[in-house]
Amino acid sequence: MKKLAVLTVLGLTITMINCSPKKAATPATTAAMTKETAQKQYTADQLASGQQLYASNCGTCHKLFKTEAFTDVKWHGILNRMIPKTEVSAADAALIRAYVIANAAAQ
Repeated sequence: MKKLAVLTVLGLTITMINCSPKKAATPATTAAMTKETAQKQYTADQLASGQQLYASNCGTCHKLFKTEAFTDVKWHGILNRMIPKTEVSAADAALIRAYVIANAAAQ
């Protein structure tokens, strides 16, 4: 009986650890992106794609904020929280981030 209780507790503990939400790793290069680097590294077509992805993915769950509503630093925090909640690919996430950061408010 004691073995059964120990195994049950151990099994529940392992299940809880494996099923707990994981914090997604954010590439260091995206955290360093500034408004200026986003505008230099991405073409107008890529930023337009990012705008479409932002509207079609982010707007499905909540209202869209204007990109000028926050600075690039604030947007990084928002995107670091929100992108892991989506099913967008890493490439699409990079375009969304580039669009938002390139059009962020000045600091």
